[in-house]
Amino acid sequence: VAEIIRRFNDPQLRDMSVGVVTFNQKQQTLIENLLTEQYRENAELDAWANGGEDPLFIKNLENVQGDERDVILFSVGYGPDPKGRISNNFGPINNSGGEKRLNVAFSRARKAMIIFTSMHSSDIRVTESSPEGVVAFHDFLRFAEGKELEPGDGEEIRERLAKAGIMQNIINAVEARGFRCRPMVGHSDFQVDIAVADPYDPSRYIMGILLDGDVYGRTKNTRDREIAQTGVLKHLGWKLCRVWTVDWWDNREKELARLLDTLDRLNELAKTRHEQQMAREEAEKEERAAREEESRRMISHIGSQAARVIAEDEAADERETFSRDKDASGAGEDTAEPAGAEPDADAEERAAAVPEEPLPGAGEEAVPGPAEISEEEPEPAPEISGTDDEAAEEIPEQPDETEALPENGPAPCVPGEPTEYMTCVLEEVSMGPAEFSDPANKNDIAARVRKVVDTEAPVLKDTVMRRVFASCGVIKGKNTLEAFEKGFRAAKIKTRKQKGIVYCWRDDQEPGLYAGIRVSAERASDEICQQELRNAICYALRQKDVLEKDEVVKEASLALGYKKLGKRLEGVLLAALQWSKSSGAVVSAGPNKFRLAEGGPSQTAGE
Repeated sequence: VAEIIRRFNDPQLRDMSVGVVTFNQKQQTLIENLLTEQYRENAELDAWANGGEDPLFIKNLENVQGDERDVILFSVGYGPDPKGRISNNFGPINNSGGEKRLNVAFSRARKAMIIFTSMHSSDIRVTESSPEGVVAFHDFLRFAEGKELEPGDGEEIRERLAKAGIMQNIINAVEARGFRCRPMVGHSDFQVDIAVADPYDPSRYIMGILLDGDVYGRTKNTRDREIAQTGVLKHLGWKLCRVWTVDWWDNREKELARLLDTLDRLNELAKTRHEQQMAREEAEKEERAAREEESRRMISHIGSQAARVIAEDEAADERETFSRDKDASGAGEDTAEPAGAEPDADAEERAAAVPEEPLPGAGEEAVPGPAEISEEEPEPAPEISGTDDEAAEEIPEQPDETEALPENGPAPCVPGEPTEYMTCVLEEVSMGPAEFSDPANKNDIAARVRKVVDTEAPVLKDTVMRRVFASCGVIKGKNTLEAFEKGFRAAKIKTRKQKGIVYCWRDDQEPGLYAGIRVSAERASDEICQQELRNAICYALRQKDVLEKDEVVKEASLALGYKKLGKRLEGVLLAALQWSKSSGAVVSAGPNKFRLAEGGPSQTAGE
């Protein structure tokens, strides 16, 4: 975020478009939120980032395909733990085809890419059995650190040089003029036959010489030889000169003179550029120091904002955990407001707009549609972090475990076998905030909302919003939020609110009868609705009959596709276990042990 602001404040960098690529959605969301804070403080920054033909985008590996910007800021997010250890698990790139996801991200920059990471390539352990994605990530970091890519086969290079008599003649003639040459530059089948180094900046080449030898002959068609390959090189800044074998043998002196004249001219340009660069750097030294100081101040300021955002999330976690405990243990207690308290009209209006989720088996009815949703944006979904407070983990005993169950059993659903979570892929379009907010696009937004819900329901409303924003290349702002809400209402989505969080359901789904369990290690635990969490718990108990509390949580997390049980996921599942017990789907089987209620779900769907 500080780098984005630095580029906005620098007149020389401001004209270059910027994109941000993150490894996962949580990084994407945090960066979006921090930038939104900056937009509130600086309207000009907002206009610069979100206006123009190529507005700033923030996307993760899953949805960045098709986008290009002049500069890409690549946020890795993985790094050492508190003990300095680094896991070789980098999420989706460890899976089959992970190297293709990285290739998409690596090729989004037209001019430059900046890598934000807290580790080096040497921290990544690469063996013969390492996934291709991990190897590609290691090699990319190594290249970004300024190291050479792995060299080609030395014997092959020597063999090709031996065949290239013209190439060696040209190299000898050019080096006799005082230039340094390097043959066969590049790491693909297509290489620059001779690259001539810039005498004033050894990291650059002032010219590339292309021959019609081995590289030319191996190129399959005329378009690639004459247009595609040279076009790519020119786009990358190469000055090219072609030497034909026939012309060289017919009139060697003429071709050599043409070549050296071109080199002398480019050398003069390089000298002028170098002198101008030195003068600019001297003039900008003080200004650069001031910018660096401002950048350090900005990093400190944004760091404070990030700490506040994280603290607010943790506070929301604690409030949610306390609320769930209170709801589970305080049924039937007097909840009247203190005498003299003013009624909260807004709260009453919101409560009427989207009814709270009833417990399973309590005669649920679907919310007819978003017409009943308050115009106000619902509160963000709180995440349960799972604290050390015993009260947060303790599952209250029910007064009578043999209490009569509802006529159709404790839970009207019959959980099925876990299936893969299907993520909706929307068609990518490039819109600015103004175009996205145009009323003419309301139906398009509604169609995108409907497609996400039809694919992923039950799904968090905020997830639907992120999918739509990402597909249109916009970020959260006042106008885009308003446009999304209008499109959402036009889509007439069936919704339910659970503890202040809005979930979207397909028209053919009944929340009280929902039997699904979907496997996805990429899905945040707070995006899973209570019904699906309950189904995973019932599924775990159906497999093992009786389980202790910790085992219930562990087995349910595995059923949902999580290989690692973190504090946040643990807190979410403990709250769901409380909910499952209070609804009668689960009962105690001894101290800290649980089993399915008799008459509860004991078979797979369809049996």
